[in-house]
Amino acid sequence: MRLEGERVAVTGASGFVGSHLALALSAAGAEVTGVVRSPARARWLAERGVALRQADLADAQALERAFQGATAVVANAALGSNQGSLEELVRVNTTGVRHTLMAAARAGVTRVVYISSVAVYRNRPRVWLKEDAEQVDTRVTSPWRRRWVVSDLTTDWRYSLSKARAEELAFSEAERLGIELTSLRPGPVYGSRDPKLTARLRRRLRLPLLVVPSVGVPLVHAGDVALAAVSALARPHTAREAYHLAAPPVPLSEVYRTLIRVAGGGPRVVTLPVPLWVGFDTRKAERDLGFEPRSLEEGLREALSEG
Repeated sequence: MRLEGERVAVTGASGFVGSHLALALSAAGAEVTGVVRSPARARWLAERGVALRQADLADAQALERAFQGATAVVANAALGSNQGSLEELVRVNTTGVRHTLMAAARAGVTRVVYISSVAVYRNRPRVWLKEDAEQVDTRVTSPWRRRWVVSDLTTDWRYSLSKARAEELAFSEAERLGIELTSLRPGPVYGSRDPKLTARLRRRLRLPLLVVPSVGVPLVHAGDVALAAVSALARPHTAREAYHLAAPPVPLSEVYRTLIRVAGGGPRVVTLPVPLWVGFDTRKAERDLGFEPRSLEEGLREALSEG
């Protein structure tokens, strides 16, 4: 899939998923601008051909300047799980969407790919969820009034609520502003340069023993999310659609065993049987985006290739 002639601005390009997005878009032939808060932290991207412009999600005017000349925007920047209070997560993630789409429209950009999350769903165990599955109730802001869901075991519910609100806003603002928007909903993301999930997995390699539940997790490699974004920009018919990006759920104990095999050693793994999993139906992404997640072993080899 090639994007020659496209000029794509990527918000949050210096971060984990953002860097994979920027490099994949560049490899596909696009002229990429990384929109970052600190260009100094992103010099390594500039050395690989990514132009840098400084802007913050809170500053719509700076975003508009950063988007000038772009033909498309990949809206990736956001606060993640456990990166703030409920109020901060909702404010930053919804304001960020509003400012990003407003700035894109004012800069003459009519094509946006929004990086959402499967965290928007009220997950049900042992069920394959489709894109129209029930989402978290965005009206409930108290932990005492909301319904517990299985994803609360692994995902910050405040982040889930903020991303659900942000995606709702993204589609409504896109419609109002005449922007063609595609939403990508990745599962738990891993890969090189990941300071969260992958770093946590790596730290546990130092332990002598791991007791790990067999609960199934629908991982996705950051590079596969990036390739899906490339494909979405190359295929106009994906506008106004949302897509799951996740591999079939793999028992967490098997994730660790694969990681140990790839790393060449690690702790002994004892499996704690927990017959739960959450799966996401990716047939729509396979059909429209050519989505095909890499194997866990291949993904973990890449994840261990860089710090």
